[in-house]
Amino acid sequence: MSIRRYFDIRELVAHLQTLINKRIWLKILVALVLGVALGLTLGEFREQLSPSLFASITSWVGFPGKLFLTLIQMIVVPLVFVSVALGISGSKNIDQLKALGLRVGLYFIFTTVVAVSIGFLVATAIKPGHEIYVEKVKAGQTVEARSVVSSPKVSSETGEVGMKSKPLSDRLIDILPQNPMIAITEGQMLQIVLFAIIIGLAILTIPKDQSELIMRLLESAQEICMAVVKWAMYIAPVAVFGLLAEATAKAGIQAFIGLTGYVGSVLLGLVGILLFYIGILSVVGRINPSSFCEKFARSKCLLFLLRVQPP
Repeated sequence: MSIRRYFDIRELVAHLQTLINKRIWLKILVALVLGVALGLTLGEFREQLSPSLFASITSWVGFPGKLFLTLIQMIVVPLVFVSVALGISGSKNIDQLKALGLRVGLYFIFTTVVAVSIGFLVATAIKPGHEIYVEKVKAGQTVEARSVVSSPKVSSETGEVGMKSKPLSDRLIDILPQNPMIAITEGQMLQIVLFAIIIGLAILTIPKDQSELIMRLLESAQEICMAVVKWAMYIAPVAVFGLLAEATAKAGIQAFIGLTGYVGSVLLGLVGILLFYIGILSVVGRINPSSFCEKFARSKCLLFLLRVQPP
């Protein structure tokens, strides 16, 4: 049995492409609208039902959505770990990995700075949540979190006023997981990724005959994770329907109207970062923007709709 010495998720990509071709994004969009409609209908009968019965109905309506979220949350950590470890260990040699890692690292830092800048500009311009804060102030509600955050700490030993902070060197050390199992159980994704990178580098440095078994194990684990993701994708439309119906029935349409500023900020930020990436593709990759957007639209719509997770 030969070992795939490169990062291969083509089966999952092919499956997602099949879902896109089957218009699953359209099914999710329809489910979103129907879920809100059902939630509004249930909300109209809230006064006629006992609290326990209403809670039971909404809980069962939202059951598919909770199942979907649980499946995704359950599998995301092992999927990320095995994918990163396979991606690193699948390189031909350390020199190739160094060259690729340097370019990817610089690109990641640059795009992260641009994304954060776009986020700050959008948040400063729109100020999402400002209306809710003003309404609370008018209603006489005080926001104590600001005073708690801004209040300085007084040292009991020295009496000095100041905020306790770790040195930068200690913060960098804290990024590495002292106990990988704790990082996995707590979902510390950055620590999990770093641990997977270290494991992948270690696999890359040992002889191929010794790394063959662990590579097969990682590939088998990745296939298992892919199977769970496929199962979750099949119930995605029903999950979105249930989540929206439950949230709308409990909170009412006013809760969603109050989030329009936040949603608008997110959409505007996504448009800004999309234009930035299209510029990179046009200048650096010499790719036709219209052709890219045509191939990109349906898959992006699917991923965006899968992000629907009511509070």
